Amino acid sequence: MKKVINILVLIAVLSATTSCVKDEMYQAKAIVSELSHSPQAPQPGEEVTVRVKVIDNEGVKSVNLFYRTNGQSFQKSDMQAAADNYFTALIPGQADGTTVNYYVEVVNSAGLKSLLPEGAPATAATYTIGAPLIVMNEIYSRGTVEEPDWIEIYNASDITVNIGNFAIYDNGGQSGITFEFGAPFVTVGSTSQFAVPSGYLP
Repeated sequence: MKKVINILVLIAVLSATTSCVKDEMYQAKAIVSELSHSPQAPQPGEEVTVRVKVIDNEGVKSVNLFYRTNGQSFQKSDMQAAADNYFTALIPGQADGTTVNYYVEVVNSAGLKSLLPEGAPATAATYTIGAPLIVMNEIYSRGTVEEPDWIEIYNASDITVNIGNFAIYDNGGQSGITFEFGAPFVTVGSTSQFAVPSGYLP
């Protein structure tokens, strides 16, 4: 009889342990990733689509987009489910020069909250209406007279960008000597290399 009681106690302990592990698995936060907006360089009055990927095995209760303009209060918008675990929402078109901050909040069926970017709302994704998205893609600063330093510029925008007024500065900052690119245009999704006189790059 004692042996039977011990077996029943062991089964009860194992069942309780399994239940605890199962509950802990259910209470994991949703995995939120691939936050993006399109177009990347929105123009005045153009709507912007925000997209994010959400994965939660136990189900999602809500996916909300929060956005604000020029530092005002955040507004809330429900995100709609799309294919392949993606959710989307629209941010209305804004005036030229408006800065938009946004982030996504996901609450799963366990009531646990996930934010992207992490640290939101203090840290948020940002874009400015009418501003191009130009990236200094690569830098070579060990050039010679025969083969000078160079900078590679990448246009990640949706529009062709005139970088004629762009400039770089030497180690003296804006008070130092500048090198201007001239008046070239960088087309969508392309890269361009520009030779830089010796001494401009650290």
